[in-house]
Amino acid sequence: MDRGKLIERLMATFLGELGDHVRVINDDLLALEKDPQGADHAERYQSLFRAAHSLKGAARSVGVGVVEEACHQLEEILSRVRDLGRPLAPELFGLLFQTADAIEDAGRRLREQRDLAESPLSALLGRLKETADDIPRRN
Repeated sequence: MDRGKLIERLMATFLGELGDHVRVINDDLLALEKDPQGADHAERYQSLFRAAHSLKGAARSVGVGVVEEACHQLEEILSRVRDLGRPLAPELFGLLFQTADAIEDAGRRLREQRDLAESPLSALLGRLKETADDIPRRN
């Protein structure tokens, strides 16, 4: 298989995975928003982290740095909140849902072979990093 065809197949696989991971992220966020201290909250955090981590690796493999960085920041936010043993703050849900929507939009843009430099996801990266940095690390 030539290099161009391989890249096309990898990107098609990535875009399929992107949609699946965004669905998981949205489902878990909705469940946590509805019942932040529910019996399954630890599993929901784990699922969110796993989806962000898997999507980050998949984005890295196809060279989509914007999605990779956004997922890295999602991991940071989720792991810091989890490690502090707190539920997600209400103001974080808006940002996390917005990020999931922006990742989904990035997938549409990639399918249309559009640049992500001016995408909503690119615009969110600074805010995601600031948010992660504002959550203290557990010592």
